[in-house]
Amino acid sequence: MSKRFTATEKWSDPWFCSLTERQRLFWVYLLDNCDNAGIWRANWILVELYFPGMGKALEAFKDRLVKIDGEKYHIPKFLEFQYGELSEACKPHLSVIRSLQKLGLWKSKGYTKGIHTLQDKDKDKEKDKEKGEGGAGGGIKRGKSIFVPFDEFYKLFPKHENKQEAADKWIALNPSREFWESTIKPSLLRHIESDSWKQENGKFIPNPAKWILRKRWEDEVQIKTEKIVL
Repeated sequence: MSKRFTATEKWSDPWFCSLTERQRLFWVYLLDNCDNAGIWRANWILVELYFPGMGKALEAFKDRLVKIDGEKYHIPKFLEFQYGELSEACKPHLSVIRSLQKLGLWKSKGYTKGIHTLQDKDKDKEKDKEKGEGGAGGGIKRGKSIFVPFDEFYKLFPKHENKQEAADKWIALNPSREFWESTIKPSLLRHIESDSWKQENGKFIPNPAKWILRKRWEDEVQIKTEKIVL
């Protein structure tokens, strides 16, 4: 089984807290045993062994565990958490998209059933209407709701790779000008000055898409220089 992200905040999520001890453990089991597209092929013999009676008590999971075909179930939020916005331009996403296509869960515009809220779809409509290009952004479209241009972030970030993927993550984040100036930008500047990013000619600098996806501006950064000019 491949490694994957885990949501540590689930332990304070009201829904998760409302579950019984057995249901909470079953939910963790589902997240560990579904495939990379969030598809779980139910093995009821194994479930009954670990969680007696759980097969008849799935009401607590409602839309979080959706039956799609025979003994196959889909965990919609798994995709949003693991990948953000799926893109056919991103090679690591292709196998996930192909799996969703086979099950009829992938639509032509890239929406996946259950992982986009109405607010997300409204944002995407705004992007579709936007026809201008981002100047130095290399043809990356910006929706009207993007308060801080992607170019502003990308120009400052020291490693330039996977630009379109990084742009997709930035659009999904949709940071306000205030959040950029008060949180993301100062943290990025600290990372740039950190010992780890300066080691071996920037060998340990992550690509910008992963930095955005993992919200690395929340990390504490150790730097030798006290004064940083913003």
